[in-house]
Amino acid sequence: MPDAPQVPEIDRTGRTMVLATLDKIVGALGLTEEHNADGDAVLPLFGAGGPLEGQRIGEFRVFSRADGTRVVYSALAVDAFGMDTHQVYAYTASDSAVPHLFLDSAISPNTDGTFHFGLDLIPRVDLGANLDYSEVVYGPVTEARAEALSQPGVMGVPSLGPLQWSIRSPWMAAAIVAPDDLRKLGSIVDVYVDHWLGLMNNGLPAGILTAAETAILDARDRRNREAMFSPRTNPVWGLLDKLVGPDVAQAMKDLLIKR
Repeated sequence: MPDAPQVPEIDRTGRTMVLATLDKIVGALGLTEEHNADGDAVLPLFGAGGPLEGQRIGEFRVFSRADGTRVVYSALAVDAFGMDTHQVYAYTASDSAVPHLFLDSAISPNTDGTFHFGLDLIPRVDLGANLDYSEVVYGPVTEARAEALSQPGVMGVPSLGPLQWSIRSPWMAAAIVAPDDLRKLGSIVDVYVDHWLGLMNNGLPAGILTAAETAILDARDRRNREAMFSPRTNPVWGLLDKLVGPDVAQAMKDLLIKR
């Protein structure tokens, strides 16, 4: 009989990075985890069809507090496929202009042993019309971002086009890296997270936004999230429909869009 195919060994550097960031944010902000009726993660993920039918392959965990601050952690791991993806989406309250924080690490058969890394402070306002906001929110991370992305072994992500950049921020740090090079990006994660926590704790300067901008914060955020998690901007949703089923994929999307 032929030997069974070997299960690829998966590097867990990305998982470790994202989970450490999750723990840091939850602890710093005093968030409480929500659970489903069974006391499990809010949304456990199971394979739908094929060899993964019924197997636990991931979860969505949600942490929140009374003021509307909300963190969603997403994990999807299929060792047999060599896939391990982890994301943290740290959302500010609907009436807050503090940006959302996003961290992503993904390794899969399609990445040939490298990680796709993403880190961003997602703006709550139109940056082109709010220069003071841009300077306060992004000025402190500009130099660190440039240094991190200029390191040897840190490559750009060709698949990110203008449409994807338009719904994030120009300060998004996106890269393809080998495991050792991903470790080099730990410092930029610390810079972004620490700066974001400072904004959360101290707020933005008074008068930085007009009353008109403040009035549309929630509506703009809803539209922005719908665009970020649309199959028109991210083809992963088509893959998730097949992996976990369309109903569960929609539930995932609903958790990411919920405010």
